[in-house]
Amino acid sequence: MNENPNCQDCELHSKAKHRCLPSVGDVNCRLAIYLDSPNFLDDRTGRSFDSENADFVRYCLQRMSVSLADVYLDYVVKCYPGKLPGKKEDRMACVRACSQYRFASLQKLTKLKSMVVLGSLGCEAITLEKQISKKAGAEWVPLSPVMRQHVKHVWVGFSPGLVKEKPSEAGGIYRVIFMAAKEAGLNPAVAKIKPYEFDI
Repeated sequence: MNENPNCQDCELHSKAKHRCLPSVGDVNCRLAIYLDSPNFLDDRTGRSFDSENADFVRYCLQRMSVSLADVYLDYVVKCYPGKLPGKKEDRMACVRACSQYRFASLQKLTKLKSMVVLGSLGCEAITLEKQISKKAGAEWVPLSPVMRQHVKHVWVGFSPGLVKEKPSEAGGIYRVIFMAAKEAGLNPAVAKIKPYEFDI
């Protein structure tokens, strides 16, 4: 199922007119990584994974010698949300609206072996726990039976955006991706994570 750039299934598009951005990756990918949502830059350019958050994920993969050709990148919520709704019910409505695309893509990823979600929204979507500090760094069984048909568990980590505020979290995010890549059979190379220099 291809993403509809003019999707109007939740308030993010119907009220703010943000674009539903597509996933990136080949159907033969063995590892899927989900970020919470596009950011302002992604939305303005109309290009998926154009932000520093995605750059950091690519940096981690490069450090562990994992090819992007083996990785599927997507968003939990596919429109730039600005500020997400404060009520859990409203946030989950946005997640459910995008789940049709996520489930459709999982049907195509027949070689998928492992999955990562990075960020509190992804954590909440998978575990119903918003406080990611309670879940980050480990693997969790997804609540959705549809997802469990494709992966037994999902690795949860902090959003790459946190690294800009707390550089010490870079290693933790790297380790989550590393463990998922290892589970996917991508043979990641052990490398010490170096400080990541964000553009000013």
